[in-house]
Amino acid sequence: MIKSLNGYDAGLPDTPNEGAPSSVIIVEGNPTGHRLSYVSLLADAADESAMNISILTSKVARDSPEWALHLGSFEGAVELDESENLEQFARLADERAASVVVIPDGDKYLKHLFLHGWRSSSRISLLVMRPDGQASGGRLRAVGSGVLKKILILAVNLRRRVHVRALSSSLREGTRMVPSVPDPVSFAPSEIATRELRREMEAGQGEYWVAVLGLITRRKNLDAIAEAVASIPWGGLVLAGSLTADARALAEPFLRQLLAEGRLITHFGSLSDSDFDAVISAVDCVAVVHSNNGPSGVVGKAAAAGTRLILGGARSLKRDWASARQVATWSGSTPKELAYAMAKSRNVEPLPMTRPLASKSQFCEVMLLRSSKSRNEA
Repeated sequence: MIKSLNGYDAGLPDTPNEGAPSSVIIVEGNPTGHRLSYVSLLADAADESAMNISILTSKVARDSPEWALHLGSFEGAVELDESENLEQFARLADERAASVVVIPDGDKYLKHLFLHGWRSSSRISLLVMRPDGQASGGRLRAVGSGVLKKILILAVNLRRRVHVRALSSSLREGTRMVPSVPDPVSFAPSEIATRELRREMEAGQGEYWVAVLGLITRRKNLDAIAEAVASIPWGGLVLAGSLTADARALAEPFLRQLLAEGRLITHFGSLSDSDFDAVISAVDCVAVVHSNNGPSGVVGKAAAAGTRLILGGARSLKRDWASARQVATWSGSTPKELAYAMAKSRNVEPLPMTRPLASKSQFCEVMLLRSSKSRNEA
């Protein structure tokens, strides 16, 4: 564990260490969402390039099911102290003669880098997962927040040895305002898991199965979705991933009704990528209705699979809907609006997305600063 940064020398050379071993430090202390899958992807790519790899992480992440799923065999982890600050990362980078430090969830470090820069002889590569911001309080305020964040990204990119990329949707080109990299969405469902889930659905009482996937918090409107499914006699609900206590409490009456009627299927726990994809492949429709601005891997997977989508809420989801109308139906977030969207989507004849998904190698080339587009040394 890294205990102290007292006495850290901020004097820096103008160029990265010549002759230093090719090495990478990847920083991620939050195990939720797709963060550790990005870490695994980057670590595998670095390993294939014979780079030395260190992962800076937290005890919470190391003890999580997500770590066991994505990084269970990795032995080069360094546990962060509670501060998780850039000075800590910079010191370790210099101690290990790292060529690059990669932070897959870099939003929270933008302000510090803007004010203080990066005090290391290595380079730092940040992925901004929410380039549109997350402001609440009306459309005008939200749009303003997104513009300000993009300006901040541009300003930070001017700092010496700092490289920032905004995560963009796999369904469309990224904004020209800031440098971006497409979400490395892949879709490879387990055939066995797909068949098993389809058998479960056939044994149930639903005719049209709607799925809510991933980390299901109250922000994902499970209560409204469950009430909508419960209100239509032909609907069934599949929950896959993990469900927070507050989201469960809000949806409990409708989940109990659906369970009693044989119209609820749950698969809770950490799902492998192939099992997660199997749910998307097996169900009739996937509902993604929330206020969280940022690319959705679930939407990209469903569009690639040709699985119907019900989208609603965030501006980023509205743009995804415009790019995936061959499978997607837009909806408000009330139970009545969602029930109407489900009935409407049932009549959609879905077609798989023709746009190819962004390759994992493209994502890794950019984030590990091996792409020519990434070599903007200051």
